[in-house]
Amino acid sequence: MQRRADNLKLLMGTARPDRARKESLAAAMEPLETAPEPPSWLTASAALEEWHRLAPRLVACKTLSEAMTTTLAHLCAAHGALVAIYARGEEPKASLIAQVARLAGEFGCTPASAAKISQPKSPREQNKFLRLK
Repeated sequence: MQRRADNLKLLMGTARPDRARKESLAAAMEPLETAPEPPSWLTASAALEEWHRLAPRLVACKTLSEAMTTTLAHLCAAHGALVAIYARGEEPKASLIAQVARLAGEFGCTPASAAKISQPKSPREQNKFLRLK
């Protein structure tokens, strides 16, 4: 089972200091500030559309790092293959659907994995005195 990124653990509210990653690995897991360009091997139009849809959202949530871009590319490639199969009017293999669901879950893009991510509180919710008004 893969470990979740520390940033994702923070969003989910499950981060623990005693289980934090070591500094050498943490540098590779720093969240990206801007959405990266897709890799050159990702050429299917549906895959590229999915990249341009997901990458900015993951950067905005501070859950995408340089180390995760290959996994995101694999998710987009599998999604592109799934779209192509549906476009031909065929039924995809269950293994491809499961692969897309598993990879999407790694980024919090399924209902179950998104439910585990805590939403940031508004300033009113954070300050108990403001809630009294």
